[in-house]
Amino acid sequence: MGTYSTIGASRKDIIDQIVSENETVAKTVRGNILWAVMVGNGEWYICCFLLRKCGDDWGYKPIEEEMGPCYYNCPLKYLNTVTKYTNEEWREGVRSYHAKKKVEREEYKKRGLVKRGRYLYATTTKRS
Repeated sequence: MGTYSTIGASRKDIIDQIVSENETVAKTVRGNILWAVMVGNGEWYICCFLLRKCGDDWGYKPIEEEMGPCYYNCPLKYLNTVTKYTNEEWREGVRSYHAKKKVEREEYKKRGLVKRGRYLYATTTKRS
């Protein structure tokens, strides 16, 4: 599959277009990836839409679960929502990604840090 773009479209326009043109059960945007649970031919499936700027316009590249996206930040709840397991290897990658992130968050918390995007911040405590 190629990349599809729309002349004059903003990032939000592209997301709205994808959602309106497909039967979408759930969606989440993480960075420039739109994760969606879609319905097609009576089957539910997970699709990753890579959002990218093409010159002055925005576009997207759809990658369905069975194609094996090389991105693993898909919401865990989507794996439970879609019960047709088309790519168990990819699903294990998603579970591993989230387990690693959980350990990372716990480590930061122990050290009094919080991560927001790419940056770490010290948590503040109220003084009496």
